[in-house]
Amino acid sequence: MAGHARDLISYKYYKPLGGMRDKAEEILKEEKAKNANKIHYVISAAKNHPGRFLLSYLPRSRCTHEYVSVTPDGYKFRQRMFDSLGGLLKWFKEHFREPPPSNTPVQRTPALRTPHGGMTSTMYHTPAAHTPAFHTPAHTPGPA
Repeated sequence: MAGHARDLISYKYYKPLGGMRDKAEEILKEEKAKNANKIHYVISAAKNHPGRFLLSYLPRSRCTHEYVSVTPDGYKFRQRMFDSLGGLLKWFKEHFREPPPSNTPVQRTPALRTPHGGMTSTMYHTPAAHTPAFHTPAHTPGPA
């Protein structure tokens, strides 16, 4: 576990910020001003959470901060285990756009109304098997 923590501390983008998010944001915004095409990130030790590091990154204009946990088996990030720092960072660079998983799954139900407040066309559709046959014989006399 200590070896994994040493790897993070000796990594080129490690900054001794004590897990201070505002300091990380300041550094990232300065770097973004120099090179806007790059996704800048820094790693810092989380002062209040032993065994955790803060991965801060700036994809566009808003900083995101996520924890990386150091375990005897490697690194835990977004509920995934990585046996090497290189593997973790490779996965991060490919998946940073995806939202972090939450502990509570969110299930979405389809909207029943259109964005303009009207009903969707599927609400008016009745399957043919359930459509009553309205049949008026041709010889039925009209009202008298």
